Formats: sequence, structure tokens, C-alpha cells
Amino acid sequence: MGDIKEAAEYLKKERGLRSIYEYMAVTNGVAQGFSPILVAFFRTFPGFTVGMYSAFSVVEFLGRSIGSALQYRIKIPDKKKYGFIFFVYQVYEIMDMCLLWLPYPFMLVNRGICGFLGSNSAILRNAAVQRYIPEKLRARVNAFNSVLITSGASIFSLLIGFLGEIMDYRWCVTLGGAIAMLASWLLILGRRKEVRRVYDGQQNERACA
Repeated sequence: MGDIKEAAEYLKKERGLRSIYEYMAVTNGVAQGFSPILVAFFRTFPGFTVGMYSAFSVVEFLGRSIGSALQYRIKIPDKKKYGFIFFVYQVYEIMDMCLLWLPYPFMLVNRGICGFLGSNSAILRNAAVQRYIPEKLRARVNAFNSVLITSGASIFSLLIGFLGEIMDYRWCVTLGGAIAMLASWLLILGRRKEVRRVYDGQQNERACA
């Protein structure tokens, strides 16, 4: 508990880093909540099958693999990382919002694009965050982030599961994507000065002292 408390105290002073972690808790939580909704949609909606849903995983994996391979070959300047990351978040949430309203072939394209962009943003984010956090606090802060993501997954799984009982599955996914989009505006765009400092590699000197 002492390690988690120390990480929480550090993040209180690091608004940009905290915003990134809060957004990741929301978007990962929404993604976790989507999983059973997507399975239920493909099992019950006319013209769709569970096998068609399985193809999602394959296409998204291919997108992530291609994205990861290109990421290590194309260097994005530090000054442009924030803009690229925010762009990816917008595209990703829009893709989620419209996913179940598309014809099946476009659903696959949708997942491929999300896999490609998701791997790129994850690599950039992880590298920037780990570089920004002082080495002596890195393990503690990473542990705290895991707690946040687990909490987000639990909350949004319950919320989206509840909505799935009373709403069309397509609207559940659209609403979840809209919540994640709103979180990106509030936490990433609304605190862009502090978040940009993390991606630009401008480590807080006070935290390093």
C-alpha cells in the first residue's frame, strides 16, 4: 500500500501524466465492456455469426503487427507526438462509434485500421511515459496505472453490460465510443499543455530532484 500511496502522491503533482492514465483507464474500460456486447451482437443479429466475429481478432492482429513494424522504422519528432496521438484517439473512438453500423467488410477494415493505429499510439505512449517518470518511481507508478486500468475495466464492463440489457447493442457500442471520445477531449485536449510536456520529453525537474 505504501508504494501505491507514493505513486498517487507523485501523480497528484503530474497533471499531464495523470490525464494520460485516466484516459487509458476509460478507453481500456470501454474496450473491455465492448467484448461481450460484440459477441452477443454477432450471435443474435441476422446475417452475422460468431465465426465472423472471430475474424475481427485476426484482422486487428494483422493491423497491430503492421503498425508495430512501421513504428520502429518511422521516427516521429517529439514536437509532433502529441498531435499524432490525439489524432489517433479521435479516429479510434470514431471507428468504435460507427463499428456495428457498417457492412461487414467495412467492419473488418475498421478493425484493421484500429489495430494499426492502436499499436502505433501504444508504442509512442509507453516510450514517452517511461522516459518521463523518474526511474526510482517507475515501478510504483506502473503498478498504480495497472490498478486504474483494472478499476476502469470493472466499472465499464458493468455499465455497458447493463446498457446491453436495455438498449440495442449497436447503440451500446456507439455510446461507449462517445464516452471515450468525451474523455479524450476533457483529459487529453483539455489538458494539452501538461500532456504535451510528457510526449515532448520535458521531464518535470521537481520530480527528478
